[in-house]
Amino acid sequence: MAKLTKAQVGAHERACALLASDRRLSEDEVLFVLDNWHEGASHTNTRASAHFTPFDLARHAALEVAGPRVVDLCAGIGSLSVAIAIMHAGHPLQLTLVEINPDYAAVARRLLPQAEVIVGSMYDQALMAKLAARRFDTCISNPPFGGFSRAPGDRAPRHRGAEAHYDCIDIASDIADAGVFILPQQAVPFRYSGRQNYEQVPFGQNPRYDRFVEQTGIELDANIGIDTSVLPGFRDVNIVTEISTVDFVAARERRATADMPLFGRLAA
Repeated sequence: MAKLTKAQVGAHERACALLASDRRLSEDEVLFVLDNWHEGASHTNTRASAHFTPFDLARHAALEVAGPRVVDLCAGIGSLSVAIAIMHAGHPLQLTLVEINPDYAAVARRLLPQAEVIVGSMYDQALMAKLAARRFDTCISNPPFGGFSRAPGDRAPRHRGAEAHYDCIDIASDIADAGVFILPQQAVPFRYSGRQNYEQVPFGQNPRYDRFVEQTGIELDANIGIDTSVLPGFRDVNIVTEISTVDFVAARERRATADMPLFGRLAA
């Protein structure tokens, strides 16, 4: 568990009191919970690389979401989905959140009573096959970064590296037509945040990404021009991120004749 300051403890307790109330929360109260319910108050969140998305970052990532059917993988307490719900207020929207931690999922369910919140792992092939059969417009995620302690047998359908964020993208490619991901800057083929100019990383200079593309057929694209370095960062961790978009339809076309396992085939 994280060592919280006295102010953080007090704010977390006020957030818990709001969650325990028996009424629908206002938008301001939802945002207060997102800002102050601390992921490290009663969980060793660093072990699972669970760092909730700051709402300003979530709001900017939500700008890239298209279509009413959205799945949020590794959803935490739902920051990304709350941002989408606010931005699409008054328009048709079907939100499905998947989160492995039942306590985090319970908070998300309270903040988003209109959404479907599933307690489960992105590595659960049966669950992912069911989601693949539904075919979402967009998958959005702030996945675990880098390597973390997986359960025995946890694996993505094609990616064979140690990076959990690439696992998440690979898995998402079978359940949605597009993707929006918050990723470490070194995981994408471009540099924009915190730089004076946009830079494309040449092939061969990012071998882990190059291997991911070769294994999955997925190519990561830049966003509409969002510099995440000017936004509030993650709590208790200092890392430069980028918002990356993905065309999963194109990725599936590229690998259509390749001998690669697909959750979509499991659902057929």
